[in-house]
Amino acid sequence: MNNIINYFVEANICLVILGTFYFLCLQKDNHHRFIRFFLIGSGFLSVTLPLINLGSFMTEQSTNGSGVIKSIQSTFILPELTIFGSAGKRSLLYILNSYNWLHILATLYLLVSVVLITIFFFQICQILWLSKTKKAFKQDHFTFILTDGQLPTFSFFKLLFYDNSIKLSDDEKQKVIDHELVHIRQKHSWDIVFYELIKTMFWVNPIVWVFKLRLKYTHEYLADEHIIQKTSKEYYSHLLAKITLNQMSLGLAHHFNKSFTLNRIKMMNTPVSKFKTWKWITLIPIVTILFISISCNDDSASEATEAMSTAHQREVPKELQSELARLQQEYPEANFTYMETDADNEESMIKFKNLDPESIGYIKKYEDRGMIGVIVNQNGQLKKIAKATNLPDDEVFSIVEEPAMPEGGYENLYEKISQIIKYPLQARKKGIAGKVFVQFIINENGLLSDTKVVKGIGAGCDHEAMRALNAASLEITWKPALERGVKVKQKLILPITFALDDNDNNQSSINIDEVSNSGESQIKLDIKHDGLTVYGTVMNKEGKPLAGTNIIIEGTNQGSVSSIDGSFKIKLNTPKDKLIFSFMGFQTTSYSLEKC
Repeated sequence: MNNIINYFVEANICLVILGTFYFLCLQKDNHHRFIRFFLIGSGFLSVTLPLINLGSFMTEQSTNGSGVIKSIQSTFILPELTIFGSAGKRSLLYILNSYNWLHILATLYLLVSVVLITIFFFQICQILWLSKTKKAFKQDHFTFILTDGQLPTFSFFKLLFYDNSIKLSDDEKQKVIDHELVHIRQKHSWDIVFYELIKTMFWVNPIVWVFKLRLKYTHEYLADEHIIQKTSKEYYSHLLAKITLNQMSLGLAHHFNKSFTLNRIKMMNTPVSKFKTWKWITLIPIVTILFISISCNDDSASEATEAMSTAHQREVPKELQSELARLQQEYPEANFTYMETDADNEESMIKFKNLDPESIGYIKKYEDRGMIGVIVNQNGQLKKIAKATNLPDDEVFSIVEEPAMPEGGYENLYEKISQIIKYPLQARKKGIAGKVFVQFIINENGLLSDTKVVKGIGAGCDHEAMRALNAASLEITWKPALERGVKVKQKLILPITFALDDNDNNQSSINIDEVSNSGESQIKLDIKHDGLTVYGTVMNKEGKPLAGTNIIIEGTNQGSVSSIDGSFKIKLNTPKDKLIFSFMGFQTTSYSLEKC
């Protein structure tokens, strides 16, 4: 999906830049042939230039020099889950965040595109159907079709529809036919179809609509320009006014009768402005800059490939293994390879010097062997590779091509959490409400780990949110994230909102049986330790395991959760660390090695 987004953004940037040039320099220009060339060229460049960069996007995910597959950690925020304080209001509220909006907007965008492409094909079918149902005559280079007043005069490719119900002289009829023949000979219909297809892809960009409309106007101006070469402007203007009628809309066709008849008459009587060469010369650096800026990544990659053609790829020497590991950690998306080339080989050295310095991670010269070893990134410049794990918390996190997904979808995960989570009594008594952001990682095996609160509200809500997520994940299998077909780690953030209404601030309205921490039930522990590693089982007073018990090292965000059989294992940082065991409906219990 990232490839599609990149293409979409780059294509629209091209359209905007070329559109800006049009509005500044060409909007009032009446050199219609050059305007047509510019409009078609702008559409073609906008669609094709971004494709040049797709080669680097398609680079196959491969193992690096040490045989370790790259692990990419991306982070995005999940839909929000809201927990209400009152038992009667225990429902889920899904608040769509940037991730959901992205997919919803993409779906809506595609729906509009489907509608536009459907209309496009419907219009084509409509014209073809009309050509079969009306009286037609085959000519040398086109088909002449009489509409008997049911349709206006227009042309589409080699089909010329003529409204024979209008009373015109033979000379006037010929002028109308000659006008449409200009459209057919100059293949104007291809231009319209081309821009209709562009419109279905980039309909959100107003430049596309402006260019398409101006192109149709330009076609009419070109046809008029051809006619008035052999006919007086006054005579032809009178003819245009005479046959201007109400007509059905056939968006793909070239109508002789257009709503801008007055503009056409005005354009015919406007002297052709002096051709200003500087306008078109200005296009050269604009197109060049667009080409270079979009394709520069591929240039770097091709330079590396060319250099490798004269070098020898080898396994990374032992003395460079640590350097390669450092580079892989610093640039997780880079595709590093190690090469050696003869320092005395002039051809090899020339190609090595042409390498982009920003793509080289490390160089070592072996004086004893007369060789030069290079660790180079085949994907291009290292400085352009963003390390997702280094993104600050307040930035928008990257999204992998296929994000991690719980079994049954997020609705199933949220349903599990809603069944487990309890609104802490302490928070309800104090009237504390707000949003807790729980961060966690789904690794390549689909296992949840590294759960921690990155922003919380306290009063037991932070620990309860972590406990509920960990407990729910024990009952759900996760499908790991995919990036370029490879299973990768993904960092996610789950916002859980604890919400109170006015009645929740009144202690008498609290369902004590539901959220009580008063201590009638106690957690029973069967604990052993091996050095700083503590392990054992968490149970209730009847000896039944308590799955999902939250276990935290006091004063830290480090912790764990008991499994389905109540077992757990956690390593302390120091012998003085204290473990806090909490489970809703049970009295919080602590444990430390010093008590043993």
